[in-house]
Amino acid sequence: MSAERPNFRLGIVLLAYHRPRQLAELVRALSHARVTVYLHIDSAADLGPFRRALAQSGTPELVWLRRYRSAWGSLAIVDAELEGIRRALSDGCSYVAVISGEDFPLRPVEEIVEFLHANQARSFLETASLPCADWPYEGRARTDFYSYRLFGKHYSCVPMGEHTAEMPAARRLLNWGLRARFMFAPQRQFPDYLRPYGGQQWLNISAAAARQIIDFTDRHPDYRSYHIHTACPDEIFIQSILLGTDFARRHEVVNDDLRFLIWTGGDHPKTLGLADLPAMLDSADLFARKVVAEVDPELLEALLERSGVHPSSKTIAS
Repeated sequence: MSAERPNFRLGIVLLAYHRPRQLAELVRALSHARVTVYLHIDSAADLGPFRRALAQSGTPELVWLRRYRSAWGSLAIVDAELEGIRRALSDGCSYVAVISGEDFPLRPVEEIVEFLHANQARSFLETASLPCADWPYEGRARTDFYSYRLFGKHYSCVPMGEHTAEMPAARRLLNWGLRARFMFAPQRQFPDYLRPYGGQQWLNISAAAARQIIDFTDRHPDYRSYHIHTACPDEIFIQSILLGTDFARRHEVVNDDLRFLIWTGGDHPKTLGLADLPAMLDSADLFARKVVAEVDPELLEALLERSGVHPSSKTIAS
């Protein structure tokens, strides 16, 4: 019998924008008496298929968050994340995890709850101090360059003095246009009241860390405004609040986001398949990323079985 957890409650902020049936299976796998799912669906998506998929699969009750147009690389992703963290705190959650609709638990939810309860004073997230050689322009592309949304995508304006020789010709031409268009913009500088840190967006944070994030953003509205022109602010916003202040000297922050993923280059990790399952299960991670049912439905079925959840009668691919 598991140890008693009289006051522990886990809030899971789930950010999604497609694949409603897979999302419903994920919510079922997270069903637990001490777990509340806070669901954000991109405002550009049709909410109807998500509501139907959740109803058909018999998922437990969840909390629907205010919706943002959370395009990839946009500040609205951070806004959705903050909305979920704020709501979880107001509901008295002891711990908060942030996942996507393409994450999936690698352990039964009971084990995840037990692990986070045992480690509820610690926060687990990927962190790297900037500048960092592993980041484009050592991270200056996030802290010093302006990023603009054009034609549905984000483009950073690489200023004079930075190398652009490896850019394709069309991208260099666009960069010259951005320089000309915004030549009178003031030099962009990271706020001087904290230091920049970066890492993957996906988090597992203590209640103390969650309060630090919300209190900091409330005290420094200019910090959010600064990130309007940050490329992928979701990968720098929270890390800087927790590691770039004195919070990490007072609370333990572990440089591990507890996600199993495989990078093969580019902006996104590899879509996992059944062949990756042994490595996933050998890891100490809590979640796998990224899982796509229509690419490998057998993997999702195997993960559901490991979670102790039988796939619903509806097809999981959507």
